[in-house]
Amino acid sequence: MKTNATQLAAARRAIEAIAVREGISVEEVRREISLAILTAQPKDASIVSAIPCAGLVPTPEELIAYCASKL
Repeated sequence: MKTNATQLAAARRAIEAIAVREGISVEEVRREISLAILTAQPKDASIVSAIPCAGLVPTPEELIAYCASKL
């Protein structure tokens, strides 16, 4: 599965909605999700490596898009 622009845009909107709901910045939401991704990676690298991404580690948007596609 290749993440497309529509999926990434929806993920960005989801991050923005979370930021508004929690009263924090979008960057803080992204930082928290990125930290969770990095924390999870050593425990079970197969999960993170299964997520299609442009770099070595998926961005928060790529993770959200991947999870949404699996629902």
